Amino acid sequence: MMETLAAVLILSLVAAASLKLTALSQRGLSQARERDELVKDALILQIRASVNPLEKFGASGDVSWTVREASSPLWKDGGIDIGSLGFSGEVAMELEPYKNRTKKWREIEVKRNDKTIVLFLPEHAEAVSSDGSL
Repeated sequence: MMETLAAVLILSLVAAASLKLTALSQRGLSQARERDELVKDALILQIRASVNPLEKFGASGDVSWTVREASSPLWKDGGIDIGSLGFSGEVAMELEPYKNRTKKWREIEVKRNDKTIVLFLPEHAEAVSSDGSL
């Protein structure tokens, strides 16, 4: 009788553990699906933003987004001394025009339910030609 009770106890512990593992797996799968959906939504917004500018705030279904303009100096104070840079050979480029330039980008924060992802997109119009002119 004791052996039967011990076997039933062990089987019930194994069954409880397998149920717990199944519940954890389901929750993990659900979170992975939510994250996957958020990434897909962010990619769609990234494509939309590359074609047409997005509104500063927006929502579509259960997805919302916020667009922020951001910028930073190309070289911060105490960074690279542009005057001390030199190039040898045929590759010579005047760096002075870049000294006071600012790098600009857009940050798009995409939210779905309680999940958030931030996209960093470069500014559209800023380009430097192969001869170094702006």
